[in-house]
Amino acid sequence: MTEEGITLTELLDSRDRRRARQQEWLAAMPEAALLVLTVVMPGSVKRSSLSLDIARAAVEEIRTRLADRMLRFETFDLPTGFEAFAAIDDSPDHVKQAACSIEDSHPLGRLFDIDVFAADGTPLTRTQYGLPARRCIICGDDARVCMRTRRHDYDELLNTIQLKVNDFYGR
Repeated sequence: MTEEGITLTELLDSRDRRRARQQEWLAAMPEAALLVLTVVMPGSVKRSSLSLDIARAAVEEIRTRLADRMLRFETFDLPTGFEAFAAIDDSPDHVKQAACSIEDSHPLGRLFDIDVFAADGTPLTRTQYGLPARRCIICGDDARVCMRTRRHDYDELLNTIQLKVNDFYGR
């Protein structure tokens, strides 16, 4: 598998396309909560065998927990990173709580970014449910602080992610 880095422009364009797809899904299924999964990967390489292993684990867990309420599910294996969209026949509140539970309890959950949107496109946040901010995969502090201050270098992050994935898959 060729693992190529993407540019900032490509990353921003992919976010715009994801936002447009979100709007399409919300318009097509306004009665459903929209769940959008991406993989947390530092650096410019967003699609790799490592990121796809993480995505596979996330998809399996989402399907296990929410399959009985899924109206539609699609995955997108893109150079800018894996994405999955699910329209869930449940309240956005219940879906967000399930998403947070997955992120907090799955062994690779810290590497899943599961967003949930209400019918009007409003994203639901962890803080709305009294949940703490996401923790750093290395030191356990607030992940945003570690990202902003660049507390951990790329190799340290990637090695930690690889070890977690290897452990999860028994490699």
